[in-house]
Amino acid sequence: MEPQNKTTDLAGLRIDRREGPAGRRFLWPAVATAAVVAIAFALIWARRSGGVALRAPEVTTTGSC
Repeated sequence: MEPQNKTTDLAGLRIDRREGPAGRRFLWPAVATAAVVAIAFALIWARRSGGVALRAPEVTTTGSC
């Protein structure tokens, strides 16, 4: 049985291309990735430049109690 109005049936098959919240679905993962990369870069840079002390400071004491 053929539909009477084929245009009406095909109109329901169109893709809705309006921009909505789905366009921002990559925003937060991109921000999180950039933050992780920035923190890793800062830690590597600080360690190479000697800015991060990984040892306890040396303490000297006097001989008297």
